Amino acid sequence: MKKFLIIILILIIILVFGGIVFCYVKEKMREKQLTPSVLEGTEYEYSLINGKIPQDLSECEGVIDDIEKTNCYTNLAKAKKDVEICKKINIPTLENSCYSLVAKEKEDLNICENLIQDSQDRETCYIGVAVSKKDLTICDKIVSSEINRNGCYFSTTIAIGNPVLCQNLSDKNSKDLCYFNIAQDKKDVSICQEIANEQTKTFCIKKLSQ
Repeated sequence: MKKFLIIILILIIILVFGGIVFCYVKEKMREKQLTPSVLEGTEYEYSLINGKIPQDLSECEGVIDDIEKTNCYTNLAKAKKDVEICKKINIPTLENSCYSLVAKEKEDLNICENLIQDSQDRETCYIGVAVSKKDLTICDKIVSSEINRNGCYFSTTIAIGNPVLCQNLSDKNSKDLCYFNIAQDKKDVSICQEIANEQTKTFCIKKLSQ
């Protein structure tokens, strides 16, 4: 379940990352630096999910493709927990995504607050650190969106693993999913009984009986 939570957090960051990459690629195509034939079938070796971890900076600096190079720097920074490597990324939002991943690895809120100027990127960083530190109070720093703040409470509550805290979630579906995830993680069928939706409750019990 911890691995599942980590993947969810990385995907949240990559959703932001992916949108910027898409716009960046379109701009490069306009400049005729990238063509559709180059992009078709491309698989990035340094993917941010299960991608190759470079050995050192020289490996990244030898990468020609701009997106691959950015991914390479990000994976290296995350592995070495070194924000200085993120500074080599020349696209601000992608640089911020790199800072977020390092902050999560180091459980360091100061990285979010001191290095990320964009408020939305900073709040994405807060979510990663909150889950990593299992600290719900960090979610209170998210002020731009109630949805993002509630998402932070949800993910962090599951990371903490205390089903009592699920009751504090404002949305009933989030409460049920919170109970479901913690029940599966702890392999405790009694937690399934807290689920309000009968179908979800039945599925929760069934999964634990297999």
